[in-house]
Amino acid sequence: IFLLFAFISSCKKYEEGPSLSLKSRKERVANHWKVKYYAMNNRDQTTQIDTMAVRYLFKKDGYYFESMNHPGMAHALEGRWNFEINDTQIKIIRPSSDTLLYNILKLKEKEMWLKREISGITFEFHLIPAE
Repeated sequence: IFLLFAFISSCKKYEEGPSLSLKSRKERVANHWKVKYYAMNNRDQTTQIDTMAVRYLFKKDGYYFESMNHPGMAHALEGRWNFEINDTQIKIIRPSSDTLLYNILKLKEKEMWLKREISGITFEFHLIPAE
């Protein structure tokens, strides 16, 4: 039992887990997500954004769609996503905009935590299923 526990603990790919999952990484990413928590430089900014208005759709075939439906700030962007660096990062390529690279902190079926740094500013998103 100890050896099994030691093996499972050593398999942990993401900082916040999980140690083991029956679903593939791609199956866990593929979902319609909304923001539950948002932080900038480790400070909770969740109340500063309308978490109900922002949605992210990741499909297993690599399709990506992002939408925000907030008065005065509506937009919709689509593109492609894939894993980078041994499946520890998600790369989002938006042809109409830019390319984003996120470190995966946690990847569960109903929870995905992503972190990104831009010009010394750290952004962290905790996503949960939108539906």
